[in-house]
Amino acid sequence: MSAAIYQLGPDHGTEGFRGNCTGQNAQWDAPHRRPRADRSRASGVAPRRSPPTAGASIHRVSHVADDTLEAGREAIRRHAWSEGYDLLMEADASRELDPEDLERLAAAAWWSGRLESCISARERAFAAYMAAENRRRTAVVALALAKDYYFKGSPSIGAAWVNRAERVLGAEPDCVERGHLERLKSVIAHEGRGDYNQALEHGQRALEIAVRFADRELQAIALHDQGRALVAKGEVARETR
Repeated sequence: MSAAIYQLGPDHGTEGFRGNCTGQNAQWDAPHRRPRADRSRASGVAPRRSPPTAGASIHRVSHVADDTLEAGREAIRRHAWSEGYDLLMEADASRELDPEDLERLAAAAWWSGRLESCISARERAFAAYMAAENRRRTAVVALALAKDYYFKGSPSIGAAWVNRAERVLGAEPDCVERGHLERLKSVIAHEGRGDYNQALEHGQRALEIAVRFADRELQAIALHDQGRALVAKGEVARETR
């Protein structure tokens, strides 16, 4: 995702030259003519420089924003959460972040202890994905927001986000995101209501979906959730599957 290719300004390359000049010949207007710089020196007149235009200033600002954004992405890849948060916030002040970068900003906010900023970034990402009709990613963000609000101590809002994720996935074909929805329902049933039978059922459905889509991480988590539910039910000897 390097931004280097976008850093060529309007005065780069062969701007202002005629023909297909490259390399050393790029200094010439056309074949068999003296270089412009030489003509200026011969006449004793210094070459004139045009004042920077508004467009050029905007272009430079855009380059700075691109550099800051890419630096923020790189910081996130290094798990330098505070650094990434500051850089992405700076980039966001210059240009509206796309939903993927809003998710990165939310992760940086979460891992650097900024829950409100995390929620704000995820809510913006949710709206952006919805506008783009990326329903599966919309559901993933909705589930993340549900967990944020449960962590915040606002279970009613968290439950609303779970319901929203379920509605978003309602018209979608079978997908691994449904497994993550089932997994979160298992945790809510277990820890929120103490309903271990429901927790076990949701955990089993999450595992079935994880196996079907070869999602090993979800498989491991779903097995763990089933094991917790069985221990809570006193069925320690029963196998999970």
